[in-house]
Amino acid sequence: MARDRSNCSLINWSGVPSIQAGIVEVSMPNLFSGVGILGAEIPLSALGALLLLVLYRGLRDERFLRSWMIFEFSQMVFLSGTLFLLFHESLPTGQHVIQTGSAIVTFLIGGLGPLFLFQGFREAVGRSLSSKNRIYVPLAFLCGGVVLTNAALWGGQVQFLGLLLFGDLAMASVALYIAILGFRRKATRVLAVGCGLKFLSLVPKLLLSAAFALHNSAPLGGPSPQASVYLSVLLLQSATSGLIILGMVNVVVHKHRKIRQSLDQTMEQLTTANLELDRLAGIDPLTNLANRRSLERHLAVEWRRAMRSEHDSLSLIAIDVDHFKELNDTCGHPAGDACLKMLASLLREIFRREEDLVARVGGDEFVVLLTGIDAHAAQSLTERIRGQFEASSAHCTLSIGWVTVKPTPELKPDMLLQTADQALYRSKQNGRNQVSCLPLLAGGKRSASVTL
Repeated sequence: MARDRSNCSLINWSGVPSIQAGIVEVSMPNLFSGVGILGAEIPLSALGALLLLVLYRGLRDERFLRSWMIFEFSQMVFLSGTLFLLFHESLPTGQHVIQTGSAIVTFLIGGLGPLFLFQGFREAVGRSLSSKNRIYVPLAFLCGGVVLTNAALWGGQVQFLGLLLFGDLAMASVALYIAILGFRRKATRVLAVGCGLKFLSLVPKLLLSAAFALHNSAPLGGPSPQASVYLSVLLLQSATSGLIILGMVNVVVHKHRKIRQSLDQTMEQLTTANLELDRLAGIDPLTNLANRRSLERHLAVEWRRAMRSEHDSLSLIAIDVDHFKELNDTCGHPAGDACLKMLASLLREIFRREEDLVARVGGDEFVVLLTGIDAHAAQSLTERIRGQFEASSAHCTLSIGWVTVKPTPELKPDMLLQTADQALYRSKQNGRNQVSCLPLLAGGKRSASVTL
């Protein structure tokens, strides 16, 4: 059959209800079934692109969403251009450049569009293309498209199926690549399955396209067996397009889940670090005892607890090393540090209850906070501290002041600290190396709740 260079129409609207694609004639019922499938893919691609756009607004740092949006929009343009070319009427001789240009642009978009699917997949798995490859790969596809386009336009006639090969080959190669590599990862497994089915549907489509282009297997206007298979392949492609979109969404959900897990893990590590910092901030580095900050916080807690109880009392013991400055001046600071460490060890040995708190609140001053003991027990403990330290140290002794009180609304925790300091000061005034006790005063009067 001779080719008419003046007729670029893809559809023969006169007489016989058939479509001419090169030298192939496909019956109109099959045509409209195929058009219906192509028309159904357009809103599917648009919906996928809009869905990815919404997801991209929430995850702007994920570049693969942008690439996949471009891919879906290109698919929508490609399918729309295909429908336009199917129903475009024949133009007069010499004016078919518009139709030819539209066909070339449409199928170049169809061929280059899958490259954005390829780029998006590479970005999703953390293997983005280099700047050079982002140029070389599209150029390779573009050169292949130019060759196929020239072959399709050979003789001056727009061959619909010949141009379609460019987009199908591009999509088939990208789909095969994603199907092989994407199945190894849990996040991209659904996408890999969709691309695998896409590749399997494109292989018979390419073979049928080649068969259509080589010979006519059906009588003019009659049904074509190849056309029926071709439409079944188009239907499978529509289904796989939806599966690919679902795979894209699955990648986004997996990424978001990983981000959430990473954020939760970071928050947990931050909480642990803050707790550790808070613990270290409340410890004296020399003796590993609590410091003044921990003492004040613990005293406030125990004061409120004791106020709720009818029988619990609080005892505070203030301890100071006698002649500590002379020890540092005579024997040096290492000797002074050793003396403080020995006292800290002694206090830890005596006060082993979990609720007892031993703190170093100054250079050579220590405080012990006790709960639930009476004044006689507190007096006995203070004498034990003084006696054991005097027996252990060859250079220093201890001056101790203590107070025991049942907290009431009229009293404040600071009063307990002040009274214990005053008792300690009395021990030093009376000659050091002794224990003193003072009642806790409230408003200048002796508190009835003080136990001596």
